[in-house]
Amino acid sequence: MGVENLVEKILRDAKSEADAILSEARSQAQAIVLEAEEEGKTCYEEIVAEAKRKAEEEKKRRITLASLESRNAILMEKATLTDEVFSRAVENIIALPKDKYLELLVKTLVSCAPEGDSEVILCERDKEIGNELVERANTELSSTSKAKVRLSEETRPILGGFILRGPGVEINNSLEAQVNQVREKVEPLVIEKLFGE
Repeated sequence: MGVENLVEKILRDAKSEADAILSEARSQAQAIVLEAEEEGKTCYEEIVAEAKRKAEEEKKRRITLASLESRNAILMEKATLTDEVFSRAVENIIALPKDKYLELLVKTLVSCAPEGDSEVILCERDKEIGNELVERANTELSSTSKAKVRLSEETRPILGGFILRGPGVEINNSLEAQVNQVREKVEPLVIEKLFGE
């Protein structure tokens, strides 16, 4: 075997070994690429799944928030309408013809006047019927009790009705107070009539 043959054999062996190393390197590179692709795909799927989960949570949160805001707006509107019904009740009483309004005040005054002397305090608007109110109330009271009322010079910022002030006591019989007392009892009925609830 000559030198040429020996060199040729070394070159063939080297090439063969280089081809084997290169083939192994390509296999390893391909395995690394496949593994990286698989990890990337898994990572991508996890990111997409997490994004979908967060989006669904956000959607539910916003729907819940919108539902609460809507319900609160409806409740506030119902409360406003209910308040308006009772405000109109006061307005309707005030708008009664003078004789009916006076009759209502006399009846209320006679029913709540304590024994002894009391003072009737009206709103500025009702001062014109004050003397007649006190006279009629005293006429009725004289036959049934020892109560007596007199008209106060003082006025109060009430819409109608009266404040009755006696020894150590002040009774608020303003229309607002009377309607509020009735409101506690009838508000559920009013709500049912208004909103069918």
